[in-house]
Amino acid sequence: VTSARTVKELQDNKLDKTDLKDASTTQKGIVQLNNTLTSSATDEALTAAQGKELNDKFTSLFSNLKSPNGYQKLPNGLIMQWCVGAGAFSQVEQNVVLPISFPNSCLFATSGVESDSFSDTANGWFFVTSKSLSSVTVHCQSATTSWSVAIRPIIFSIGY
Repeated sequence: VTSARTVKELQDNKLDKTDLKDASTTQKGIVQLNNTLTSSATDEALTAAQGKELNDKFTSLFSNLKSPNGYQKLPNGLIMQWCVGAGAFSQVEQNVVLPISFPNSCLFATSGVESDSFSDTANGWFFVTSKSLSSVTVHCQSATTSWSVAIRPIIFSIGY
């Protein structure tokens, strides 16, 4: 139960609709919510559900694996990948499997040498002989007949 005096105070102090201002970056106020990601409205706020959807899309568009055998996906569909093959001191040709398969095409692949010893790296090199959606084949060329430590092909590729 409320007294007549309390009711009168509430009535006198109630907000008038003209008291409700539109919110802006400089003013507190009322804002309309928008539950779509395709709206071009600049005077409406994104709902929490659409904020989550936007975050999920952003995360999937930029998915990646940060490791010696990894990749980075970009929103335009390009994928960059890098990986290290097995020690190649006993192999002339090596098929290096990429971390993920390209959905459509491997546009570019190149190879370098990784080694535990500079002298062994200086005596051998790799070059790409073929590429597919899921792997890159490299050929090992040697200036010597054997290495004391393994040299490994390192691959960098771009595709979509």
